[in-house]
Amino acid sequence: MIHLDPVDHRPPRMAASAESSHAPRPLRGRDVLVVDDDPDARAFLEAVFSLGGADVRIASSVTAALAEVDRRVPDVIVSDIGMPERDGFDLIGAIRRRAPAHGGAVPAVALTAFARGQDRRKALACGFQVHVAKPVDAHEILAVVVSLLPPRSQ
Repeated sequence: MIHLDPVDHRPPRMAASAESSHAPRPLRGRDVLVVDDDPDARAFLEAVFSLGGADVRIASSVTAALAEVDRRVPDVIVSDIGMPERDGFDLIGAIRRRAPAHGGAVPAVALTAFARGQDRRKALACGFQVHVAKPVDAHEILAVVVSLLPPRSQ
């Protein structure tokens, strides 16, 4: 089990089986946009989703995230809520105002230290599909992201 620990600056490690070339890669070929102002959180999430096979893009602000969506609409967005200047609610509001072809319907995960019931309700009401409280377990966040993606066409 891996927990997001802001004091631990080592790169995250998963079980050896997850690092093997024979491990399942449930996000293979999927594009995940991670939005977080904390460099350790970004590194952790990038490692988790990369090990899961995703093409991971990183943004440290709402402005950078919107530019990434303009460049290429991701398959899923994982965003922190509590960021300076513009927060995750600003991001999801801007995303949801877009047409679906421009990212308006992309599934999104609110990843936040704000873990009260009212925080969850607000995140869902604002347009996130899932609210996940920090600290987050690597396997949990990977499973959440996989569950939001439509099945692959064969």
